Amino acid sequence: MNPLILLSGGITTKELTSLLLKRKLDIAVFDPQTAEAQAQIHGERVIPVLRNIPQQVQQNAYSKATQLTAQVFAEPVSAIAERIEEMPEWYRFSHNGLDEHLGIFLPGYTHQSFTNQIIRYAALDALNEARKIKLVVTHEDVTEVFGGLAQWAKHHGIPTMHVPHANHYSLPEISPDIHETSICDYLAATPHMEQFYKKNGYRGEVRLTGSPLFDRWTEYRRDRDWALRALKLDGSKPVV
Repeated sequence: MNPLILLSGGITTKELTSLLLKRKLDIAVFDPQTAEAQAQIHGERVIPVLRNIPQQVQQNAYSKATQLTAQVFAEPVSAIAERIEEMPEWYRFSHNGLDEHLGIFLPGYTHQSFTNQIIRYAALDALNEARKIKLVVTHEDVTEVFGGLAQWAKHHGIPTMHVPHANHYSLPEISPDIHETSICDYLAATPHMEQFYKKNGYRGEVRLTGSPLFDRWTEYRRDRDWALRALKLDGSKPVV
């Protein structure tokens, strides 16, 4: 049986599937839509993690989510919102639009989030028990879904690798930026990404590997006249 690599299914990891399959590795894909599309192309060597979740698992997740949500909202939502001042700077920066609608929205959102996360982790547990995942590769590790995937992998002692979904984000000296919270063990980077993450305190190991998603552009060349026409620039003036 081939070693199993788990891909998040994001834009940069899609590019890796065919390359990894050529190296006698089996692939599991976390994102449902990407997983089904790649399973159609590559067959049984691509495993959709969230396909055919048993009804009992879904029911258990809903019940557990109800219990957790009741615990979270044992006090008024307004009291919870006030504690955002205790959160990291990047979190406050992203949530400064809170208003009176929070009390209506947040409990329902929290219950749905708990339900989905419990189902995802149950599916991951089942897959890991059956096949023993060797590596998790994700296009990001800071959101609820894929940050949760990275945290799950760390909990189970599975190495994690981040292949960023963009060549760079904000300038390295600009803060806050949610990407500062990246937690993967390894970063497969371009030079721009290496600069950004090192400047913002990334603690994992950075390897300059390039990225299949962006590497194709190294062969893309156009002459100056074409560039001026495409960007509608005046060639008689200096262009930077």
